[in-house]
Amino acid sequence: MDELSPHAARLRAAMAGPQPDAGRSGGLWSACAQLTPGELGALLPAAYRTLADESAPDHARRVARAK
Repeated sequence: MDELSPHAARLRAAMAGPQPDAGRSGGLWSACAQLTPGELGALLPAAYRTLADESAPDHARRVARAK
């Protein structure tokens, strides 16, 4: 799946990049509820890589664990 919804793309970016604004209303965590099963499956490789990377930022590991 090359084309991710904006919600899935934000979550993937949060696992790899700088900390997003997760605390605001309609932010990162609200995007989680809008993912399809296919999108969750597409995000699994990024989540596993993030969890295995001991140097990954804490926010990225939290996002990966929540998925």
